[in-house]
Amino acid sequence: MKNKLISIFCIIIFPLIILISSFSTLVYNDSWYLDHVVQIENHENHVYNILDYLQDKNVLIEFTQKDKLHMVDVKNLIDFTLYLNYFLVFLVLLAISYFLIIKNYNEIGNIFIFGSGLFFVFGALFYFVPFSWLFIKFHLVAFNNDLWILHPSESLLIRLFDQDFFKDFFYNVLFRSSLFSIFYLFIGFLINKNFK
Repeated sequence: MKNKLISIFCIIIFPLIILISSFSTLVYNDSWYLDHVVQIENHENHVYNILDYLQDKNVLIEFTQKDKLHMVDVKNLIDFTLYLNYFLVFLVLLAISYFLIIKNYNEIGNIFIFGSGLFFVFGALFYFVPFSWLFIKFHLVAFNNDLWILHPSESLLIRLFDQDFFKDFFYNVLFRSSLFSIFYLFIGFLINKNFK
């Protein structure tokens, strides 16, 4: 019973690990940003400035005060998300180590198989929800202020990063997550096939 509970817990958090891990491969990817931001004047320098700021390498330079305050929230959210992923990965690795010690290899396979399968269920649901609705709901949940409501006439941020940028970013993360899920699904089946 204890083994099943550990396995179920890992299966439940596994989709989140897949999603955040995919997010982490893109969030600091400067070439992807440069290909998807709005091509305004000096956009390359602005993108590098933002990415440096997010990685504690620089301060924001040509952005408005509201932009800067919002980016503090964004940076805190990204940092929290990545640290959460480290913690969740640690828990799953702990569980896998436990199953390796007791030689219960099928539970490891089940974590990969059902965790990946659960991601596909939630991932598929996202494709049927309008992105504009998701975008607004995400901001209402993730931020406890209205600093994210920016106007192009005043905000350099919103001129660089329009809603199409975030839509492309979101679906790219889902695509990468799907690739990760297929990989873990294959590993899971391989484990269960070899350790019946």
